[in-house]
Amino acid sequence: MSRFALLTAASFLWYSPLAARQEATPFDDRWRLSGEGSRIVPFAGRAGLELVSGEAVLPEIRMEDGTIDVDVRFPTQRSFVYLKFRMQSEDEFEEVYLRPHKSTLPDAIQYAPGFQGASAWQFYHGPGGAVPAHLPGSTWIRVRLVLQGRQAAFFVGDTVTPVLVVPRLARDPAPGYLALRSFIPAPIPQDVYGAHFANLVIRPGDIRYRFPPVTVPALRPGSITMWGVGRAFVPDSGSRQPIPPETIADGFRPVPVEPGKGFVLLHRHVPMPEGNRRVGVVARVIVKAASAGVYRFNLGFSDEASVYLNGNLLFTGDARYSFDQPRREGLIGLDQASLYLPLRAGDNELTVVVVDGFGGWGVMGQFEGAGLEIRPAG
Repeated sequence: MSRFALLTAASFLWYSPLAARQEATPFDDRWRLSGEGSRIVPFAGRAGLELVSGEAVLPEIRMEDGTIDVDVRFPTQRSFVYLKFRMQSEDEFEEVYLRPHKSTLPDAIQYAPGFQGASAWQFYHGPGGAVPAHLPGSTWIRVRLVLQGRQAAFFVGDTVTPVLVVPRLARDPAPGYLALRSFIPAPIPQDVYGAHFANLVIRPGDIRYRFPPVTVPALRPGSITMWGVGRAFVPDSGSRQPIPPETIADGFRPVPVEPGKGFVLLHRHVPMPEGNRRVGVVARVIVKAASAGVYRFNLGFSDEASVYLNGNLLFTGDARYSFDQPRREGLIGLDQASLYLPLRAGDNELTVVVVDGFGGWGVMGQFEGAGLEIRPAG
């Protein structure tokens, strides 16, 4: 290998001068356990933690940047295994989780931020959010998470080359505690074993990976960068009918889209009514057209949307996650819907009523064609 190649490789891999070895954090009474099958117990010759559908929280940790290592043994049935980090509360966190039943598939590992207790996993699919990995069941695997500023790297087995690099974490960097979690969808077989964790090592301030430089990608021309967003409301239970925008017509304020992403994370900005998981909100923009005409508008939404132009209903869509019958992933993107809007010369009010039930709450939009000015509507 040439000297240039060696230097290039070294620029991405770096090990801290801090001690290479550190004692494991014990699983003891400092951990707060909850859920089904959560217990501290030896397993397969290792002292550790078992979680079936439960969570173990270590509230005394306050880590912003650093390295977390842990051995994990996955269940063999459909399950989800989580490492939650920089937790500000039970409802405000970030997480990386693994889907062992999707081993080698494109979304075997998933990054997601959490706001108001809702994980926005549907917004972080594809490169930098979800990746394939080999996750065999009934085998101990070492995983590692490295945090630095707005970036994260996640390793599986190999602690030199990450399987996932998150170029921009959604939440602002801040010290927080961590949790381990496992979820097995019901019904849970009586003889099932859960996820097991052992040899947890936490190294605050020890950055065991050198992140490559990152630039925030530019949005597509014509993208809406700021929406006028109202207050949350509770839609009728189970309703899939169009929701008129006059349902709530006050409390509007400008809300920006996520840098490089183009969508608004509504859970970040809009307080949810207490005790309700299914929520709706009205998002509006004013589109000023230099001349009357028909313009293509590409829309992304999660999970349901009703679109009005100048008070007239033009579109309804339901893109909720559905495990089966029909199978839908519920992912947000500008390829979800294209509308051809008959704009009049001058100002036009475009209104999207967005309802969420699971996996992220948001909206995004992009116009094709010249001669348009877009501003948030109050």
